[in-house]
Amino acid sequence: MRALAARADLLQLAASARALRSGLALGADFIAGSPTETEEHLCAIIELVAEARLTLLHVFHWSARAGTPAARLPLLPMPLRACFLASRLGRVEQAQMEPDGVAHTAHFVRVGNAARGALLAARVTRHDGTSLWAEAA
Repeated sequence: MRALAARADLLQLAASARALRSGLALGADFIAGSPTETEEHLCAIIELVAEARLTLLHVFHWSARAGTPAARLPLLPMPLRACFLASRLGRVEQAQMEPDGVAHTAHFVRVGNAARGALLAARVTRHDGTSLWAEAA
């Protein structure tokens, strides 16, 4: 996928912002799991997050949008996503209930069968490859 800025520019921007304000928390949005993403790409993103000391991450799962070049890419299995979901099993996640009745964790992973409430604690019991399933903790 196309990067909107060079790595060095992002690191310089983070350093400049922190020089102006101590204790500044920085975040970024990432799209993960594109068909062309490799494990090396993922490792580079993880290294960038650590090096730039990004603490507020919003990670979106890649999805094809009709009419875009990405929609023509062949879909590949996403074992890294399943591995991440499996790593959450048994953990208590904070989830935010959305107006449509679906809850999402801080990692923006959908939590099915969550109890109603504005903010809830849910123990992850299983996953189906795309969503976590949880019960009240």
